[in-house]
Amino acid sequence: MIGDNVFKMKFEPNVPRAKILKEEFIFHKDEISFFMMIFLPKRSTYHKNGLRQDAERGILIFRKQNYVFFLHTHIKPRMFSNDLPDFTEDEKLLQLKESLIELKDRIKFHI
Repeated sequence: MIGDNVFKMKFEPNVPRAKILKEEFIFHKDEISFFMMIFLPKRSTYHKNGLRQDAERGILIFRKQNYVFFLHTHIKPRMFSNDLPDFTEDEKLLQLKESLIELKDRIKFHI
């Protein structure tokens, strides 16, 4: 699938033990995009007790005219509050998808 090719080129050589958690096509506003949720061990921008945390990222790939665009975002961990449980996998997936679709909808393309 598309995700395997992107993943092998971008992540596999640079991030040992990285993996694709989910990949799917998304249909939104009469357009098709490709979505991936990936796991990147010790690649978060967040640190806890001096240690870099694992990252879960969402990637959205789509075309506009003759251009291919690649957007990505990450899950903000709940590490600052011990009262809240961590997100479930479904919550993470929904958060990433919604965030990327919102971002794509806000971009003004002048091509």
